[in-house]
Amino acid sequence: MRNHQKGFILIDSLVGMVVLSMALLGLAAIFMQSTKGTVATDNQNKAAYIANEQLSRLKVHDGQKQDRNSTVWATTKTVSQSNGTSNGMTFTVITEVVPAEDVPADLHADTIPVRATVNWSEPTGTKQLEFITYYYYGERK
Repeated sequence: MRNHQKGFILIDSLVGMVVLSMALLGLAAIFMQSTKGTVATDNQNKAAYIANEQLSRLKVHDGQKQDRNSTVWATTKTVSQSNGTSNGMTFTVITEVVPAEDVPADLHADTIPVRATVNWSEPTGTKQLEFITYYYYGERK
């Protein structure tokens, strides 16, 4: 009896390799998307840390009779973060007093709202994170 299946194993192997290649390409795409998401989340966490650090530095003026017009509330600072690779990220943090027209009407008169805005660039575009905290104008007792 003769075997009429010459080349069947070769075609079967080629089909198997094509299916395996498609699966590996799909996994590579998922990995790349996951990496981009991780980097974006890491940058957002760094920006939140930088904003919190800057607002914490302003606490020395809390209750020290620094009014809304004082220059101590307005700062601009550039922070470079490096994670051990050559592609460090640069964050710019700007602190300013929230304009009077954006302040809620029922806010106590001795309260000064200060906004910290952090900007940075990613391959997908410029990102921004904003925090607002409140400081006390009058003397602490």
